[in-house]
Amino acid sequence: MARSGISKSLKLLHQFVESIDFCIDSGNKSKMFSKELNEKENKPRVSSNELRNFIAEAGVEPNFWSIPFHGVCYGKLLGSLSKMVDVMHFATQAIGLLVQESHKLGATWVILQQLIGEDLELFKKLVNSSVQCFEKVTSVASLEKLEKDLESKNISCDVESGKSAANGSEFNVLISENEEALEGVLSSFVKHTRELVDEAHGFEGDDRDKIKSQMVLCLSALGFWIDCLMKETREMEKSVQELVQWDNPTSHIHMSEIYFKINALHTHNKEQNTVFD
Repeated sequence: MARSGISKSLKLLHQFVESIDFCIDSGNKSKMFSKELNEKENKPRVSSNELRNFIAEAGVEPNFWSIPFHGVCYGKLLGSLSKMVDVMHFATQAIGLLVQESHKLGATWVILQQLIGEDLELFKKLVNSSVQCFEKVTSVASLEKLEKDLESKNISCDVESGKSAANGSEFNVLISENEEALEGVLSSFVKHTRELVDEAHGFEGDDRDKIKSQMVLCLSALGFWIDCLMKETREMEKSVQELVQWDNPTSHIHMSEIYFKINALHTHNKEQNTVFD
């Protein structure tokens, strides 16, 4: 239950990060967006609490016929996941307020959508690539069985050529393989935030200073969320690597390769099902 709980929580985290978006019109659409974002924030929180219970229960169960439960590693994963869930609120509130007040930002809102929106899209790709990898890798109980399934179905995996395509982007799969790109995104976000604050124009009404202060606060909260997710994704990668190695002590663990093999098997099975349908 703890293993499946990890995979479920990671999937919900992936869905939340993917839902972060600035390209929202004002009016009813912005209200609907804020509501949907709050709902997506709540799901990983509930799942994280369930996972905490699963880990506590698994820690006291006897392990006569299986590998001992790695409570320390699960605790690390839960810790990173909990921190990620906790800071979701910063992103939800920041974007919700910016979208809600977008009609007051005038031309600055258009610039913000373009510049910060581009930074967020790149960040989402980089982080979610790792999160999706963690989700799929933790869903596989035995790497030996995975290899046997690939062999029995005669699936040949050209891992080197498939790494860049495994996550459907120009980046590598894991965050540790994309450090330069991540630092570039963070630097770009900080630069664009400063530019928006320094050159803010087009605000409507007499409360210009208040609106500007709100924008600074929201973008700072968003920056904090980005920084925290980067840090905890790095920590989570180490913990997932440790967990997979614990469950497969005789295997050499390279997570992006495992991820590509899982995708190859899923693609093959999907194609086979399509043929029979």
